[in-house]
Amino acid sequence: MKSTWNIVLIGFMGSGKTTVGQEVARRLGWSFVDTDDEIVRRAGKSIEAIFTDEGEDYFRGLERDVVRKLAGTKETVIATGGGVAKDADNLRMLAATGVLFWLQLEPEEIYRRIRDQGIVRPLLRVADPLGEIRRLVKEREPSYAQADFTIDARGTVDAVASQIIAKMNGWRGR
Repeated sequence: MKSTWNIVLIGFMGSGKTTVGQEVARRLGWSFVDTDDEIVRRAGKSIEAIFTDEGEDYFRGLERDVVRKLAGTKETVIATGGGVAKDADNLRMLAATGVLFWLQLEPEEIYRRIRDQGIVRPLLRVADPLGEIRRLVKEREPSYAQADFTIDARGTVDAVASQIIAKMNGWRGR
């Protein structure tokens, strides 16, 4: 598929943005970039270390710089960090050149996926991680809802990728 657009995956951590994004990019023959991986590469340290050493505000600044760069690409599948959508400027930049897909999951499924990965995310280092996921999802839902399409992310990687490609094939622009 030839396009001047990007595919931008937004949604909460653990919703499958990276895994699904890699599959969509593979099928389309497009580039794939994960904003969190790009931040780690630029900073030379893990996200957890960035949060610990410099704090969330510093991390969000790096995130904004990465989004600005990626918004200038085309035929790229961009998997964003869960908090990218909190920043209205990030959404505007990404929407200028990309079709936004919200990979939506219920908090309980997000919690199960994150727990099964065995990785403790910096924002979930709290006494009640499921409660924190519920709170953050509720806080971010208005931003996520600005996506062009909402995709139920409960299916297999193959099924979710197929939904995205089908929606993209029918895309006529804003």
